[in-house]
Amino acid sequence: MAPQAFTEHTLSRSLAEAGLPVEYNTEAIAYTEADGQAQVRVRRADGREETLAAQWAVAAEGAQSVIRHSVGLDFEKKKYLGYRIRIADVVADWTLATPIGQGYFFIQEKAYMGGQRLPGEPNRFYFYILTEDDEPDNDAHELDLAKMQQLVRTISGDDQAVLSDLRWGSTSRYSHGVAAAFRKGRALLLGDTAKIVIPLFGQGMNYAIHDAWNLAWKLTYVVRGQAGEPLLDTYSDERRNLARQLDERISSTFYLITEPKPLQAPALRAAVPVALSTDALQKVALRSMTELSLTYAGLGLSAEKTSVGQLQAGDRMPAVWTKQLPECSSINLLDLFDGTTWTLLLVHRAGADAAQCHAEIAAASALQARYDAVLRAVVLSGGPRRPAASRLQTLVDAEERLARAQDLPPISALLVRPDGHLALVAERVAAGLAEYLAHWLTVPAPAG
Repeated sequence: MAPQAFTEHTLSRSLAEAGLPVEYNTEAIAYTEADGQAQVRVRRADGREETLAAQWAVAAEGAQSVIRHSVGLDFEKKKYLGYRIRIADVVADWTLATPIGQGYFFIQEKAYMGGQRLPGEPNRFYFYILTEDDEPDNDAHELDLAKMQQLVRTISGDDQAVLSDLRWGSTSRYSHGVAAAFRKGRALLLGDTAKIVIPLFGQGMNYAIHDAWNLAWKLTYVVRGQAGEPLLDTYSDERRNLARQLDERISSTFYLITEPKPLQAPALRAAVPVALSTDALQKVALRSMTELSLTYAGLGLSAEKTSVGQLQAGDRMPAVWTKQLPECSSINLLDLFDGTTWTLLLVHRAGADAAQCHAEIAAASALQARYDAVLRAVVLSGGPRRPAASRLQTLVDAEERLARAQDLPPISALLVRPDGHLALVAERVAAGLAEYLAHWLTVPAPAG
């Protein structure tokens, strides 16, 4: 688990390098739309106010979003009544040996605590404590470190534990909910503006980053005239459905821990230690929490459910190491997906018919020429034989790791979105790919 401060610093530095420094202590105080523009009234740290205008407004202001309220997308927040949550990034001196990347989880009646060792300085931890609300009249979000230390001692059984050097922390009675849509007019919602969930293992931040990854390339295409506005509606469809799933999953976990049924409590205490110590289950949980296993199957750009072998439209493209010709340098398939360009990946297995391979390459080359600015065609050749002659970028997967793992046919065509998710999969380039691209992408009219 990366500390939140590290993540924020990394993102802020990337923005600054792109010439877009973050302006802190600036808040949105009003929002309107006029003349095809989004207009946001902001207040600076010194009290000055000004109106900013742009084609689109991306609202990432958090749970109390002014923009979300202004466009009528506020939602009823369901409260977790009777409970309080405390989270903190602190140094912990306790008797429990905890290597970096590992942690402890404590489940008690109406209480839960997680302590995750963070990388960097020695003994820095991310603590998450859920208890019955012992401060029902306290609506402040400022964390009392002494109270946090007392709870760590009580729940862990280590009465000598000492917490210090609080980097950040908060306490709250949490609500949860998801907006009815993530787009309305020229306003696009993401992160805590679009949904509110319990901050369990950083999933709120992970989902917010994936919101931005899903939206950024789509908004870029629309602004550049390479796609129409309906592309932005797929952002709302895809991310909102996943946010609802996350909300339901975390809510179910919350009530399972705090209010288990009679037979669930002993089963939970017996099963959790075994599950958390099993490598295979840890990997599954990690992929789920980081969203690396998410799928948009049946949603947005993958509303038409197509599949080839074990791959289906909407899935994240698997990571596979290959060799790039002619220099035979190593390249991972994920390196092809840079967030800006669509990729048409032709997978040709060792036993594929040579004439059909050449025909597929010709069809893919024609699509690449038509969508030159936004589409790249790549050949992935399997087996030890020489790949079919092509001017397209060519990769070799001699052991056919991708084809074998996904049970692919001799020839397959995989259309991959800029964000690395499969948009359409087929056994031939001719099987609907041209129509699909024409539906979603805009080709500039020929000059003259």
